[in-house]
Amino acid sequence: LILNYPQSEYADDALYELAGIYFRRKNYPEALRYLKQIRTHYARSALLPYVAKMEADCHIARNDYAAAQKALQQVRDYPPDITEEVAFKRGWLALKLQQYQQAQDIFQRFIRRFPQSQWVAEAKFWLAESYYQNQEFEQAHTAYQQFIRDYPSHELRRQAEYGLAWSLYKLNRFEEAIRAFQALRKNGPNDSFGMDALLRIADSYFALKQYRKALSHYQTFLTQFPSAAERPWAQFQVGMCYLKMEQFASARRAFQQLVNQRRASEYQENALYLIARSYFMENQFQNAIQTYQQFLSRYPNSSLLPRIHYEIGDAYYNLQQYHQAMTWYRQVIEKFPQSPLVGDAISGLQWAAMQIGEVETAFAVADAFINAHPDSPLSEELLVRRGDFYFGQGNFKRAIEEYRRFIRRFPGSLLVPKAWYWIGVSHLNLQQPEEARRAFRKIISDYPDSDVVTDALFQMGILARTDSQYDQALQYFQQILSRNRRKALNPKFHSEVYYQIALTLQAMNKTPLAEQYFHKTIQTAPHSFSSYQARIELAPLLAAKGQTEQALQLLQEVIRDRTDELAARAQFTMGKVYQLSQQPTQALTNYLRVKYVYKAFPEWVARALLEAAKIYEKQGKKADARKLYTEITRDYSREAVAAEAQQRLQALQ
Repeated sequence: LILNYPQSEYADDALYELAGIYFRRKNYPEALRYLKQIRTHYARSALLPYVAKMEADCHIARNDYAAAQKALQQVRDYPPDITEEVAFKRGWLALKLQQYQQAQDIFQRFIRRFPQSQWVAEAKFWLAESYYQNQEFEQAHTAYQQFIRDYPSHELRRQAEYGLAWSLYKLNRFEEAIRAFQALRKNGPNDSFGMDALLRIADSYFALKQYRKALSHYQTFLTQFPSAAERPWAQFQVGMCYLKMEQFASARRAFQQLVNQRRASEYQENALYLIARSYFMENQFQNAIQTYQQFLSRYPNSSLLPRIHYEIGDAYYNLQQYHQAMTWYRQVIEKFPQSPLVGDAISGLQWAAMQIGEVETAFAVADAFINAHPDSPLSEELLVRRGDFYFGQGNFKRAIEEYRRFIRRFPGSLLVPKAWYWIGVSHLNLQQPEEARRAFRKIISDYPDSDVVTDALFQMGILARTDSQYDQALQYFQQILSRNRRKALNPKFHSEVYYQIALTLQAMNKTPLAEQYFHKTIQTAPHSFSSYQARIELAPLLAAKGQTEQALQLLQEVIRDRTDELAARAQFTMGKVYQLSQQPTQALTNYLRVKYVYKAFPEWVARALLEAAKIYEKQGKKADARKLYTEITRDYSREAVAAEAQQRLQALQ
């Protein structure tokens, strides 16, 4: 018919039937050849929409999704009998081609337009998939839930449950993800979904830092699925669990199993690095160095090379082999000048050089880097670090010189405000408050958008209060609170500012207002350092008003949570609270407790013994008082209260 009657009204039908025969035989090239003839020779054929659809189906069968999408785009309007199918496939093809937003739009229109379609269930599933692939995990989670609810018996239900569990995982809702993956395993523990679910349960426990549970599930995975493609990951994570639990020998055994596997995996390199790192973490620095050097031999082109060189330097430093440490730090600088570890390497070099009296040698290396890379942000940081180095050594005069040198060299650097700040703090340490003020004022006036401004305002507030300029101090602190800056919004810093305001108000004898700000200090960041200071300051104020229980509760919170000097101070203040409450026996007990519990803080021991001795004096127990005064003058002669103890002891003679 086609050969003899090409102009027949049935010729295009014949070509289409032939294409269909070849399509059903899966001979897609032949099918496409006949379909092309229809489009070429019968441009007005009513079959063209069907031709486009079959062409798309051929390309889909060959996994050529771009060609399939192009085929469907040849026709604008499709006849009613294939409109739904074509619309569905357009969405599906967009998803396959990673055109996720387009896929979402198509599937959403499809669901609205064809709510009774045979493809509507699949459209809802693939809509959820398009959300997931576009990293819109909340929307994906909702869409998977809706699909499972609406189509509980659908063949894609299990796949939807899998997507739902993964969405929860991606949303960091790990407890819910664990339950979802567990449900998935319950209905099919050994299929591909159940196998992966076991691994993701382990990953979820790991993310929750429940390393023992994670370890158990990784080990179960390795036992149950001996040929799984994900075994290297599970084995690597076994090592990571042991490492997180600081079971270093077990971690090394797990990582070594991975390193020894004949089949190469992407995790072997990191496993060998972590073996070395575990030795380092366990302070076995010589073993760490040997393993790091094995790594260098096995992976000469690894992206971890800068870190390996740097950590070898650190290992030698910890072994007090400073020359070797300097050699490895220098290699980081010379071989990997673009590495973010260069700055740390130069710092390490400086500290090692300082140990052997060669600080200027280390600085010469930094200078060489700065001269070779004048436009590098690291060059700016290195010059600032020189000031930091001298500041850390307590050489504040030299620190000021280095910070000023940096400012002259890099006047437009974003680090200039920081340099001015440390110039100011250095002047404070040199007892030069006016010079400090000039530095802090320069930050506030010249760099108003810098985060360092809040620190400068804070220091200005402290200086003003020190000079009894209380109103000025309050203005500085209030400026911090009103600034919309990152640090000002940090709860711990906010709490510290409230604490300083409270101290200022207390110095102004505005006790009720000071109390309010001490409470604000605690409420803003209950576990910050300043919040515990505020509890100690607030307790005597409450006790003076007869609120003894509340005062003691505040101090008990400090003693419960702290083991440092604040705890000793809180114990001392507890004695003071009992004194204010006219309970001398309890006061005496708590003052003496400072000596037995907080021996590491002699200032507070001496002060507590002095107060206890005074109580003994009032009670007429002069012998006990003399004993404590003698102890203070003998064992705590360097403390400020020793002179008063000596005077009182003489008065009792």
